[in-house]
Amino acid sequence: MRRALVTSAKVVGMFVVITVLWSLWSSRSVGEWITMLSAAGNSGAVAYAVMALAFALLIGVGVLIQYLNSRGTELTVVGSHPTFRRAATFTVVGGLALVTLGVGPIRNSLGERTSDLIASIQEERLNEYDEEQLDRGYYEGLLDADAYTSALSLVRARKPNRGWEAVRESEAVRRTDGLMVYELLPGYASTYKDAPFETNRWGMRDKEYEKAKPAGTYRAALLGASYEMGAGVTRDETFEAVVEQRLNSEHAGDAFDSYEVLNLSVGGYGVLHYLLQTERRVFDFEPDAVFYAIHSTEERRLAAHIKDLVRGGWQIPYPFLRNVIEESGVSTAMTDEEIRLALLPHLDSVIEWSLQEIAERCRERDLVPVWLFIPTTDEEESVMAGRFETLKGMAVDAGFALVVLEDVYGDHSLKELQLAPWDRHPNELGHRLIADSFYKALQQNRDALSPTPF
Repeated sequence: MRRALVTSAKVVGMFVVITVLWSLWSSRSVGEWITMLSAAGNSGAVAYAVMALAFALLIGVGVLIQYLNSRGTELTVVGSHPTFRRAATFTVVGGLALVTLGVGPIRNSLGERTSDLIASIQEERLNEYDEEQLDRGYYEGLLDADAYTSALSLVRARKPNRGWEAVRESEAVRRTDGLMVYELLPGYASTYKDAPFETNRWGMRDKEYEKAKPAGTYRAALLGASYEMGAGVTRDETFEAVVEQRLNSEHAGDAFDSYEVLNLSVGGYGVLHYLLQTERRVFDFEPDAVFYAIHSTEERRLAAHIKDLVRGGWQIPYPFLRNVIEESGVSTAMTDEEIRLALLPHLDSVIEWSLQEIAERCRERDLVPVWLFIPTTDEEESVMAGRFETLKGMAVDAGFALVVLEDVYGDHSLKELQLAPWDRHPNELGHRLIADSFYKALQQNRDALSPTPF
């Protein structure tokens, strides 16, 4: 028994060593690796207990296997010394079973989770780390060629050199000398992501509106990031434009003569940008409702924004945010990844504070802020659900009305809804599905809006 225990412990120990070495190899620098380990060291007692239990279970399973082997128990279907015919039969039958399960109609009949698991085996897919790298690369320009895995390299190799960069790196924006960092150019017109990209005189990805709200008009403002900005589809195909058109075609002349949805969304913007927009810009357009689009990846954009503020040396007027930056210990001497990891434990508190500040600014104008949750076309359901509950709790505590889009994409494959393999933002079909869900949610939650839109 002792020998079996030692052998199992050695195997698990070797696995841990290889894992640690792999994390070092995957890091861009030793400093980044040490920062990552330090962040892991901040885990709570429960996380350590779960890890210890997992190691104990692995060692226990190893001991059990060795015990059964010592008793002559065969732990194989084909036997310890199978004939060629027996081994070949099991191999062929097993292979045919896998091929059969991979056939579209059969695979899809096994349920969403099982179907997705089989599809992930059949296809060259990005793993969770690659997904995050691609997403952060879009917002922060962090992708390094020497950090690519094979799957990520294949995706990036297919991406055109021009026209698909993050909007913050495109000609559609201008830099600002302050906390916003960048904004869309007013009156811009060009092609971006293989589609027309135009802004109005106010720098919105939208049609022209007067600043003063017309009489008899219900006006909503939408603050969001790249999903809401809608690059890659025409201006009239974005979900907010589709919803505005539908409101006017089905409800104009009821409670209001007309409806306007002003799209103030900018790719890469996050909750701190929304606070700044709320304080500096939104109320100039006299909205009746303000929708704040939130996604489960909110902390990524927030980390990128704070990193830009630190790198730019901007004077931050919010004492709370200054304290967070000071407590995190971030500095311009750190790499981008080191800054991100140092900020990671503090990001949820900044999101919560930002939502509370936004809600307070809206209440000062007798407006109820609306928390709009839109699932993206690349989220794992389990990850999204966990972040959704956390962010929802923050919004409720701050006093937001909730509009949650559920079952947005139905039975559609997520790949079917994405612009390109290298860009997971929604295409025209994706925007149409979001618009349908948004319109339905508005009808179901209209009593939470003041004044009610219809």
